[in-house]
Amino acid sequence: MASPECALDLTYTSRWMIRAGGPLAFILPFAFLAWCVVARRIQASKTLVMIASIMLIYALRTAMEPFACTDGENAAIRAAPEISCSADNADYLMLVSVGAVLFLIFGVGFTALMIRTARTDPNSWLVRRFRPELPHYELMVNAQKFAAGLSAHQ
Repeated sequence: MASPECALDLTYTSRWMIRAGGPLAFILPFAFLAWCVVARRIQASKTLVMIASIMLIYALRTAMEPFACTDGENAAIRAAPEISCSADNADYLMLVSVGAVLFLIFGVGFTALMIRTARTDPNSWLVRRFRPELPHYELMVNAQKFAAGLSAHQ
């Protein structure tokens, strides 16, 4: 089954939480190894960067989905027309709050992890072309990935 969350009768909010939590569920074991188990720190850090780079566009696109609202008087989330984009809607406020936190985790956190990996292991295949003297360059690359993910949503 390609989408196990579709087998159950869940609301859009519940399905979105499952999809948004997926990348974190894959990354957390490697993050634990990278920061808590000294013997496996370098390998876990490399694996963490690799998994995060693969999931970056999906994670950013999912995190920003609640921000894409329709235009007009009765604005609603494009992916879920039943959820209005107003400060009075508790579901919308929760989705936007969680989406903003996930955007910070993946957008800013992944960039910091890339810079850290580039400085500790400059021969890593993932950061071989990265130049530590220009750390803002990686921010621009991640901004391009974010724009590609967001434009794919429209």
